[in-house]
Amino acid sequence: MKVLRLYAEKVYGHLNLSIEFNSDITFLTGKNGSGKTTVLRLILALVTPSLRDLDLIPHDSATLALEYDRKEYSVKSQLTEDSVTLSVSDIDEKLKFNKLDYDQYDGRPGSAKRTEEHYSLLEDKLSDHPVIKFLTQIETPTFLGLERRQRESAPPLRTYPIRGAPRRRTPFRGTLGASLHEIQGLVQNYFRRIRMQHDKINDKLKEEILLSTFQYEPFQKQLPFSDLDLPKWQDMELINSKRKDMEETLVGLGIDQNRFRNIIGDFFDQLGRLVSEEIDKESHEFIEWIINKPQIDRITRIFKIVDDYNEKVSNLFAPVERFLSLVNGFFTDSGKNLGIDSVGWLEVRQKDQDPKSIESLSSGERQIVVILAHLFISEQMSRTGLFIVDEPELSLHLKWQEIFVDSLLEASPSTQFILATHSPSIVLDRQDNFLSIGD
Repeated sequence: MKVLRLYAEKVYGHLNLSIEFNSDITFLTGKNGSGKTTVLRLILALVTPSLRDLDLIPHDSATLALEYDRKEYSVKSQLTEDSVTLSVSDIDEKLKFNKLDYDQYDGRPGSAKRTEEHYSLLEDKLSDHPVIKFLTQIETPTFLGLERRQRESAPPLRTYPIRGAPRRRTPFRGTLGASLHEIQGLVQNYFRRIRMQHDKINDKLKEEILLSTFQYEPFQKQLPFSDLDLPKWQDMELINSKRKDMEETLVGLGIDQNRFRNIIGDFFDQLGRLVSEEIDKESHEFIEWIINKPQIDRITRIFKIVDDYNEKVSNLFAPVERFLSLVNGFFTDSGKNLGIDSVGWLEVRQKDQDPKSIESLSSGERQIVVILAHLFISEQMSRTGLFIVDEPELSLHLKWQEIFVDSLLEASPSTQFILATHSPSIVLDRQDNFLSIGD
């Protein structure tokens, strides 16, 4: 999903909007109070949809043109004194509901909670309406406001300890503390899913290696022993080049390296001896070669299995590595390095120091981690349509502001970004992507 245009009349009684969005990135700029955040809230209210926000944002009408499934649609909201009407092009039936009388709640204990309950019940009641059903099937945009939390809050932080791993208690505090808590839960849940996929790939590898040992080697009657190729140094070079990959794979499968390295080491030593010697076809070394040749062929086939396995594992963890690489591109000068431990906990690593919690990061570093982590999670959940950030420059050094947009586009080139900003260093020379609100 991508948003194309937004038209609105008399927002808060005076603001008229006519905005064309770029397919890659749009910067919304303007004075404080010009309506930048209101534009973001209107987009979310229309596409989510949020009946509460459509009621709470005063406007005569607001129309959002969007592209979904290669087709253009218009979502329109119209307010009267006592009702809200929401409609979608191509859907004949309009959704109409009465505005909430806030006078009956204002000043009463728990009024905010009652308001939330009212709209929650109303949205449940109208969930089968064609307009609601259409809009809820569209992927929800990722919106990070000033507090840097997703509009739809993440599930409570849970840990998934591996047996023997210490339990963790990390009550994130300070600036962006709640956002860090949310991000830790999202990253850990994602990491847990890919670990489960990794376990399945491991089981498949064990099965293929086991079955390969039972592959029958027929005797080639037409080939006299005298014509059998003698071992060449190229054979040994190929096998040696794969030895390290094989050992690392076995370690990853949980096999005791002290046991298999002795066996593998002896095999390679004996094979190297045969290759290095001048073998006479009448010698016992030649018989050794004949006896072990099928085993060498079988190991060569296992190398192919291991190569396929390593490629699958690399592809599985590639998104995580890309996320960490982008974050650490900002951390170069500080010597810090963001990593993920074996159970999915984000941790800060520095040379000759024990890993620390992400709570040890500065406010600017936290901003980078939170924003890029939300983008990473959105991409992995196939929610790469629309990513919105209000004032992304908060707490960022000018140098970081200048590379911020490039990092977003590198992280997810297919995503549409809308950034409401006051910073020229965020916009830089992208004047064609620049829109001033309120002028």
